[in-house]
Amino acid sequence: MSTVNPTKLSDIRDRNVVVWGTGREGAAAAHTVLFGSSPASLVVVDDAPEGGATFNVGGLEVPVVRGDGLAEALQRADIIVKSPGVPRYRPELLAAIERGAVVTGGTALWLAERNGANVVAITGTKGKSTTTSLVAYFMASLNIPVLAAGNIGVPVISLFDNPPSPDTVCVLETSSYQAADVEVSPDIGVLTSLFPEHLNWHGDLQRYYADKRNLFVHRTDAVTVVSATGGDAPLVGRDLPGTVKWFDSPETLHVQDTRIVRGDSLVLDASASPLLGAHNLSNLAGTLTVLEAYGIDLVANRAALENALAAFSPLPHRLERIATAGGVQFVDDGLATNPHAAIAAIQSFPGLFVTLLVGGQDRGVDYTPLVDALLDRAEPTAVVGIPDNGNRVVSELRARADSRGLKVTEHLYDEDSLESAVRRAAGITPAGGVVLLAPAAPSFGRFRDYLERSAVFLQAVADL
Repeated sequence: MSTVNPTKLSDIRDRNVVVWGTGREGAAAAHTVLFGSSPASLVVVDDAPEGGATFNVGGLEVPVVRGDGLAEALQRADIIVKSPGVPRYRPELLAAIERGAVVTGGTALWLAERNGANVVAITGTKGKSTTTSLVAYFMASLNIPVLAAGNIGVPVISLFDNPPSPDTVCVLETSSYQAADVEVSPDIGVLTSLFPEHLNWHGDLQRYYADKRNLFVHRTDAVTVVSATGGDAPLVGRDLPGTVKWFDSPETLHVQDTRIVRGDSLVLDASASPLLGAHNLSNLAGTLTVLEAYGIDLVANRAALENALAAFSPLPHRLERIATAGGVQFVDDGLATNPHAAIAAIQSFPGLFVTLLVGGQDRGVDYTPLVDALLDRAEPTAVVGIPDNGNRVVSELRARADSRGLKVTEHLYDEDSLESAVRRAAGITPAGGVVLLAPAAPSFGRFRDYLERSAVFLQAVADL
């Protein structure tokens, strides 16, 4: 077990507390602190210099400190409960930690309160949402009391307001932002994959991986389920404390055509799965490994699991077929926000002409793997760059093709909006082909979030 004395909600009593953030997580944290404990004082802080001077929390007005006053408010805090979007490595937080303040988050507080019991916490660069939903869905289909929370549902800290029973399995989608604060590990942790992402939040790649790893290192009696093929996940899973159960290797549960097998033995026939792509079959192998770690007999429940899988509804914005027009499929994979996720999306349509819409906020990641995957694709492929950095991908495609002596398809374009990119794609994609939004970059800058970007894509398709 970890030697850390974890911070619990009860530790907030009679302490000066600052909640950082006025969004969904901040509101939930402020409500929990105010009504779930008895702080000496509560202040909400926010980076935005403009906005209200108070924050309504359960009918009570809590003062909000903004902009330049934020650092001073933090210096008076004993405990700082930050929203996930606030980097743990902000200078103001590091200064507060240096003088002895506790910096925590909603997921960390709740995990400490429950001591990680009957919790499955799932993280990874990609695959965590689908795996979270599959684990909860399969457990419910087997009549196991279960709820899904975290990034896929209600904020974890909201569970303080309506606590699940001790026998309810809590399946949490956990971001690296949330994992960085954790002081208690769950009974079962899951690492789906690791690729470079969110480096602006974490500072560098090593810290990003370390923050993911932090979810798993605080217990020696826990189980961690790790992908053997998910990028750099094996590097993190190799020397974790407790029991490590691998998936996606020949000796473990892995994908063979449309089946999940162990060795040569069939474990689950996934031919009726509504999930697109080989990567989602890998997510399914990880899900079944979690169920097995929980104690579910996969062989005895095979028929029930196969029937449940056939009725599963895939999550929106993850290889979601949104329309067919003129024989062309339009597919929204707006959550493919890094190059490796975009590669997996493209590989989900073997044998088909694919027009890829790519581009978004430029975080300086390496697009070489995506460029090579596009150049190596046997089927005809078009690429339409969208702001802000789609032109970078198109330029790298041309340069990489020249250096390899390859002839690039004539279908390379750079558009100044998502709407014009959709019109361009519709004009160049033949019947039977796919127009795929898999941007390989976040939405910020041009859009509020991925939901707005996908909404614009959907409207642009409807306008055709």
